[in-house]
Amino acid sequence: MANRKVVCLISDGLDSPVATFLLEKKGLEVIGLNFNNFPLVKPAKKSEKRLIPKGQIKNIAQKLVQAFTHQRSFE
Repeated sequence: MANRKVVCLISDGLDSPVATFLLEKKGLEVIGLNFNNFPLVKPAKKSEKRLIPKGQIKNIAQKLVQAFTHQRSFE
């Protein structure tokens, strides 16, 4: 599957990042896409909009991979 590209819609849930990881693991080039609907929708009560710095995203993904697949690295 070399040189194959896919677009993954990334939500705030756990299923879409895991699906993205599995596609990358199969050798696909994944383009992650996330929508920020503010101000078109109101945030849920007690929720706070925050942007995650780009450098922290890889660390978060790595922790999820380790927790759910018991692998050291997803690269």
